[in-house]
Amino acid sequence: MFNFDLKKAAIFQAVRWERIPIFRFAKLKKKLFLVLFIFTFLAFLYGFLFENFSQILNKRLLGLSIIFFVLAVYFWLKESFLNSKLKKPELKVKIEEVLKEPEKYNLAEFLSFEVAKAVDKSIKFVKSKKLSEINSSILFYFLLIDNQKLNFIFSRVLLSLKEIQKILESHFRILKSEAVDFRPQQPYSKDFQDSILESLKIAQKKGHLRIELGDILTALAKYDLIFKKILIDANLKVEDIENLTWWLEDLEEKIEERKRFWEWKNLIKKGSLAKEWTAGYTITLDRFSIDLSELVRRQGFPEIIGHKKEIEAMERILSRKEKNNVLIVGEPGSGRKSMIYDLAKKSVLGESLPEVNYKRVVQLDLPTILAQTESLEEVEVILDTIFRETISAGNVILVIDELHNFVGLPGLPRPGTIEISGVISPYLPLPSFQIVAITTFEGLHKNIEQNPSILALFEKVEVSEISERETLMLLENLALQLEAKYKKFVSYPALRDIISYCSKYLPATPFPEKAMDLLDEVVIDVSQLKEKIVVPKHVAKVVSEKTQIPVGEIEIKEREVLLNLENLIHQRIIDQEEAVREISAALRRARAKITIRKAPLGSFLFLGPTGVGKTETSKALAEIYFGSEERMIRLDMSEFQTISDIARLIGKP
Repeated sequence: MFNFDLKKAAIFQAVRWERIPIFRFAKLKKKLFLVLFIFTFLAFLYGFLFENFSQILNKRLLGLSIIFFVLAVYFWLKESFLNSKLKKPELKVKIEEVLKEPEKYNLAEFLSFEVAKAVDKSIKFVKSKKLSEINSSILFYFLLIDNQKLNFIFSRVLLSLKEIQKILESHFRILKSEAVDFRPQQPYSKDFQDSILESLKIAQKKGHLRIELGDILTALAKYDLIFKKILIDANLKVEDIENLTWWLEDLEEKIEERKRFWEWKNLIKKGSLAKEWTAGYTITLDRFSIDLSELVRRQGFPEIIGHKKEIEAMERILSRKEKNNVLIVGEPGSGRKSMIYDLAKKSVLGESLPEVNYKRVVQLDLPTILAQTESLEEVEVILDTIFRETISAGNVILVIDELHNFVGLPGLPRPGTIEISGVISPYLPLPSFQIVAITTFEGLHKNIEQNPSILALFEKVEVSEISERETLMLLENLALQLEAKYKKFVSYPALRDIISYCSKYLPATPFPEKAMDLLDEVVIDVSQLKEKIVVPKHVAKVVSEKTQIPVGEIEIKEREVLLNLENLIHQRIIDQEEAVREISAALRRARAKITIRKAPLGSFLFLGPTGVGKTETSKALAEIYFGSEERMIRLDMSEFQTISDIARLIGKP
């Protein structure tokens, strides 16, 4: 049984009270009286200080300003009471318990104010039209009517709220009225019930106390037939709506957090007075380093996405009494540096472990030291001074980037590299000397592992690329920055395609770097084209230029090639009907995106004696579809017959 009665829910009181003029117009009146207070008080100050008004007029202005101020405070209190108390009634049961036995609880109790208001209007609409039940489309319509912030979601997917409302209104016109008493046992349709239950699950997943606007919208995308058709026509999925609601909620949370300027987290961001004076001087270190703590402070403490477990492991290692040096191992572009920035941010804000909090995270600039010195002995003297300053200061975590260029170097050092093992090794065992070093897997195996005594003093933290979901969150933040910089609008489908194409066509570089670089390149390309909106076709164009592989929507010329691929290949290949047919069908499937995502476009094994056209078929395909025979990479396996040839094929270990 579906237990849902809005009038018996505590949130319904907020819906009722919000309709009363004193609450309904509280925000408007608060602003009005605040403006009047400022105007009259400034007029009073002008008359009082410059003696331009009479004493009686000054008294009246002062009195009016006090009255306006009191009224502004009064309506501010009314607004705060409505928002903090009435709109957020205390819940006696958690959503986790409700989902176990939903029929035991009035599910309307767990609606947020916006959702409850839309349900209330849906009930009134059904009564006025004398319909037999409330369905999900009616709820969807009133959610759109009353919540203009949803325009953020639909504009990002290039959909118009007004057009969607017109579609829903045209649907309502064909609904038949029935002469029924609106109190049946189940006044809610199946899709409405499914949407409410699904939104509870989504709210639990997101950690919400009640069903928020984004939760119900995602559920409606899954169960409402009209909404589903709109998404299908726009080439969208339920996951896309869910991702967009995450984005909107994240932005709202950041805005609300900034408003609470009095909280400790916001106050500490403003900095402290002479906190660094409590530590020792680091004159030489400051000359040859980059203060990452100060850098993240100037950048406004940017949010770092991904690698949460790796960052926690790094903090634990730095907090040890022994072997408290971290070696971050990962490929360039996987987010190794972002981990250091997050460490610096948490240290400045005091959000890390006690042994890490309020310490400066400083990156040693070894290339600058090498550029400004003439001999190895001079470098060693400077490094020894820096390491001693680090220990005496007591508030420094030292960062060394690309450690493999400075430790375990085989043979003579290359330009820009130097062997520092002898200088640094006496300091690494000291508890007061904390280092975070960064290297690659190749650098670890080729160089650092050649010096086991140094490696034994580090604890490794391996870093892999972040997930596609985390990359999307990062792109969403980056898109807002690029929009402000280039005055362009980045659509959500463009972001989605960037991740898809990067995963499929740019495997050499890890996430998130390849996705960030591609987004930057696409926005610049759109700026050059003098267009205003970044859409999927722009992403496809840039990816096609970078990879020389046709992607995106199939154009007329490519469509003709695909449809006539068999005939075009047969212009160079005689017979071989089955092989040509299979190749052509595989390419058409791949371009229509009805193939396995991670697999190649096609994998074929051509069997036959010499001279029947196996190699020629491959050459013909490369020239006809990819533009040139040079687009084919040919490996003659007769050249790789011995064990010693393996290194030439896959590279030396």
